[in-house]
Amino acid sequence: MEVTNLQDDLASEKRTLDMQITLVNEQSALFDALMAEAAATESHTKRLEVLQRALDAKQARDQMQLALDKQASRVRAITLQIEEERILRTAALPVYSGPRQIVRVGPAPTSPAPEAA
Repeated sequence: MEVTNLQDDLASEKRTLDMQITLVNEQSALFDALMAEAAATESHTKRLEVLQRALDAKQARDQMQLALDKQASRVRAITLQIEEERILRTAALPVYSGPRQIVRVGPAPTSPAPEAA
């Protein structure tokens, strides 16, 4: 696969990863808010309801985190593939064999006229 196609794929996968990171962070914030609400609730029945919602939020966050981890693996795999392609392209370049003589085309340069004393 060409590096440009891989770079397009990488950009797309990174956008997806960024979106998933945002969702996981929002779900974590929801869990924290629900735990704070549960701590401030005096009614045991109401507290249990809030704790159940917090547990649901945590489970949803954990599922999102798994998806995020898989997405991060895809991003790493594409990045490694791009690096491998670059290495292979670099390895295919001709080997540098030292300095070469520069052949000048056209008239030879003239030396500056000596200054009058």
